[in-house]
Amino acid sequence: MTNPPSARILLIDDEPHLLFGLTAVLKRAGFEVITASNGKHGLERAQQDHPDLIVCDVMMPPPNGLQLKQLLAANPATANIPFIFLTARTNMADKLAGLSSGADDYMTKPFKAEELIERIRAVLRRHEAGHQQGLTEAKAEIEQWRDQAFHDPLTGLFNRRYLEESLSRELDRAQREAYPVALAMLD
Repeated sequence: MTNPPSARILLIDDEPHLLFGLTAVLKRAGFEVITASNGKHGLERAQQDHPDLIVCDVMMPPPNGLQLKQLLAANPATANIPFIFLTARTNMADKLAGLSSGADDYMTKPFKAEELIERIRAVLRRHEAGHQQGLTEAKAEIEQWRDQAFHDPLTGLFNRRYLEESLSRELDRAQREAYPVALAMLD
């Protein structure tokens, strides 16, 4: 499976060996990787680089992974970035806390690189599908508003606003193409 061409992953972990190794694995899988060695630096990188997805450890110097997720969620510019926890914390309470914080997935260390890559791809697919669905719904809503703005609610006929916009458009075209325009209004 291929990755989206601009899939940029922000990897946040305070273990340098893991950061280095995982960066190499993700790059080989076709991702662009940005790294941060602690929560503070990770927050700065997320705000600056706007990654497509964040993979983050939970146990780090403040802000830890859970605190970082809350900070990202509070900022409209970073609130919707998909987020995966990758941590050594394996008990159920930690998993539930991670997922209830808004994370899209939670993986425990040790882990298989292939599984992490597939989970990243799955989260990116879900995020893209949700984004496309949102665009489709927004376009339909805009079309509905446009229809309501240009039609009389009682008769369903075009209204004055439609006439004014159409006339303006036709006058601009007539001027550009140098042809005469005539208008007849019947009441």
